[in-house]
Amino acid sequence: MARMRGTRVVRSGFVILVIGFLGGCASAGRTNPATGAVLAAMPAFNAAEETRLSAELLALGGDAVLEVCRSLVPMGVGDDTAERFALGGLSTYVTRPGAEDERQAYAAVLLQALDESGEKEVQAFFIRQLQLVGADESVAGISRYLADVDLVDPATLALVAIGTPSAEGAVLAALIDARGADRTTLVKALGELRTKAAVYEVTKYALSEDEDLRQAALYALANIGPVTSDDVLAEAAATDAPYRRSQAASYLLLYARRLIEAGETERGVKICRDLISTRRAPGERNVRIAALNTLVEMLGDEALGDLVAAVDIPDSKFTDAVLRIGAAMPGPAATDAWLGKLQTVAGELHDQIRAMLLVRSAEDSSRRLENATAAWVIVEESLRGAGGAVEEGFTMLFNGTDLAGWQGDTTSYVAEDGMIVIHPEIEGGGGNLYTDEQYADFVFRFEFRLTPGANNGLGIRAPLEGDAAYVGMELQILDNRAEQYANLRPFQYHGSIYGTVPATRGFQKPPGEWNTQEVIALERRIIVILNGAVIIDADIDLASTPATADGRDHPGLRRRRGHIGFLGHGSKVEFRNIRIKEL
Repeated sequence: MARMRGTRVVRSGFVILVIGFLGGCASAGRTNPATGAVLAAMPAFNAAEETRLSAELLALGGDAVLEVCRSLVPMGVGDDTAERFALGGLSTYVTRPGAEDERQAYAAVLLQALDESGEKEVQAFFIRQLQLVGADESVAGISRYLADVDLVDPATLALVAIGTPSAEGAVLAALIDARGADRTTLVKALGELRTKAAVYEVTKYALSEDEDLRQAALYALANIGPVTSDDVLAEAAATDAPYRRSQAASYLLLYARRLIEAGETERGVKICRDLISTRRAPGERNVRIAALNTLVEMLGDEALGDLVAAVDIPDSKFTDAVLRIGAAMPGPAATDAWLGKLQTVAGELHDQIRAMLLVRSAEDSSRRLENATAAWVIVEESLRGAGGAVEEGFTMLFNGTDLAGWQGDTTSYVAEDGMIVIHPEIEGGGGNLYTDEQYADFVFRFEFRLTPGANNGLGIRAPLEGDAAYVGMELQILDNRAEQYANLRPFQYHGSIYGTVPATRGFQKPPGEWNTQEVIALERRIIVILNGAVIIDADIDLASTPATADGRDHPGLRRRRGHIGFLGHGSKVEFRNIRIKEL
């Protein structure tokens, strides 16, 4: 969960807390039995136990925490697993709401330990914790390591996470004196921070012979936005070799987004339209799709003219992409625009538009199209939530009595009373339960009941090993109403394709009530229907172009088939009426 950062108000009581928390640190070398008791219980059995142990360790004072820090050794030298788990748990604990004083005090201990340690890997660990708990008061201490070739990467990431003006200034100051690969790291960071004051320095590298540095500079200039000269990005997009030309075009589209966000809509729209009209080679189809998608995402209904006109471009694969965008675009204005287009075309394009209208996700669309064509009954049936009976063509995946047909964590997942129930008190409740079989295209239906604050996931097209959110796809199963999830990013709420596509909220029933959910996976399209409402209708290729929403690599988006599974995160959740229809 991302933590809000920026200028912080320091209360007068903090001075007393820091003195007490850090007092006696010089004597930290002695063994503290209470500290040893906490470490002996690490790693914690579950999240609640970790919270309790973190509170106990923090209550022992700064000398105890620093004692733990001083116990760390480089990876492979000794076993400091318990100590690392303890410090990682503290990083989570002090970032809870209302713990600002504890957060600042813990950050101060981490900075002291960082400066004391002479081991690079251990120092990198401390910096990664500061990435989680540090704020403006930590900038000076972290920035000293921007000149260290072994620590510049974690130090830069920490400052990007802090994201205050002083963090930006520190990264920019370091760039001026940086050499080699360090410059690439710092330039990327200034792009992430969108540091306007860095444009002059970054522009110097837009023509660098070091290709990694040049690409980093183009990205940074694009993401910083309107203070950048259009010519630098446009020239790269027009003159680069084919692969680099496509990459440069993605930067140009990012720049167009930043222009539109800043109110310079005309400039941003012109960039998108130019790319749509000029990139007609088959190898550059992805650029046209991305440009059109940018217009739709940024302008909404104002982009309908561009979207509807795009189906006239003679490229069948591009037309398919345009119609997928059209199907996902909600609202009566989009329905009217496509119905109008339907009256002006014939043949295959007419049939394609008509089929697209039949799967449009907006509730208003279904009512309007039902009046326009009797064939809309197909949509009504596809969106109707199913009951407990086995519908035609569906196969039950859970027999109601045991976990036959499932593999993985068959300990904390239990068959009881006709349900699959995950019990967090058994083996940590954080395992995954997968189907024995693998599936490619399918309709998957199930019912689930949440407990307050519950967190689980539905893995699809996933392998048995690795984090399903990245090596497969994870559709969030989450109590959206829980206070602890109030500040999640949009793609972390229930039904979302984690890190990639946010789901529409407002259709989930309260904890304790049964929800029905349907997932349709058809080639590159994923549809999620919750309690009869479409909350996701996404083309995963479009959703990950030019990058995923969380900026991370999700190789699982490219998988064509895999297991379906429930992904435990330490919460009790109940599932029933689990069935599938292969397409």
